[in-house]
Amino acid sequence: MQRVELRIDVAGVTELAGEQIIAVTVCLPDPERLPSRPIVAFCWPGGGYSRGYYDIRFEGFAGYSQAERHAERGIVTVACDHLGVGDSSEPDRSQLSYANATRINAAVVDEVVRRLATGDLRSGYPQIADPLLIGMGQSYGGMLLVIQQGRLRTFDGIAILGFSAIGMERPAPPGGGTSSTGGRVPASEAMTDRQIMQYFFHWEDVPQAMIDIDMKGEHPTREPPLPMWASARRPGGRHWSPLPKGVIAPWAAVVECPVFVGVGERDVCPDPHAEPGAYPQAMDVTLSITPRMGHMHNFAGTRDLLWNRLAYWMEGVASGPRQPR
Repeated sequence: MQRVELRIDVAGVTELAGEQIIAVTVCLPDPERLPSRPIVAFCWPGGGYSRGYYDIRFEGFAGYSQAERHAERGIVTVACDHLGVGDSSEPDRSQLSYANATRINAAVVDEVVRRLATGDLRSGYPQIADPLLIGMGQSYGGMLLVIQQGRLRTFDGIAILGFSAIGMERPAPPGGGTSSTGGRVPASEAMTDRQIMQYFFHWEDVPQAMIDIDMKGEHPTREPPLPMWASARRPGGRHWSPLPKGVIAPWAAVVECPVFVGVGERDVCPDPHAEPGAYPQAMDVTLSITPRMGHMHNFAGTRDLLWNRLAYWMEGVASGPRQPR
């Protein structure tokens, strides 16, 4: 897999003033693996995470890069920082809205697609014209992705991971006892807020070294130095919140493309089987619940199950009739 780091200038796309640079990592598969109908997946992280979430590399641990796994199947993965997240510019958040934030993300898609088509992305890499476009968003990234697709119809299909279009709820820890992996879980009243977050972020079999560095600090502040998958800044305007019930319902209701809803066994969707009903105009809604997986899917011991399911779904969308965007 070849990684190409981009810094895309989106100043002038919206009414926002000031520098607006979006950091992007394009993960290109071996050209021989590209299918006849190439798939390009644009991926956005959740709050507190950066584009590195889709390409996790951590010394002493292998097999945590979703981008590498997709590259093995010939899928181009484009991991993007939101404006105000990771290595992207910091905006005037008082002026940031769902409308301009999603328009900026759409402009990033347009620019990467242009460079792929013209061959400007990587010298010697085959031109990719008119690819199938998939949008993928985890947690907060899933919220903004639904809004973007409902407003702008950017993608041929969208994958919403660890986010509820109906209403998010944090799963409550058990009242003490034995965990699924045999470890002891303290009663919830004896747990700190950070311990409760760790409970639903990470299943008990996630390596402790990864948990320690991922959960370092007190929510919502991370303690430096940050791992490569994390961000000290979070997306959104000053008063944005993904928690109110139905916050994205109007946009979900007008999404027409295929939708993949992916959640872990311990996640923020209180009723996963109700999620397809939030997309009444969608031609196809796929629900996947991955066992022994917390909210932060790409750390889970069962992450391959989700990644393979996503790849099969993307390939299925590519094999179907092309729908107008």
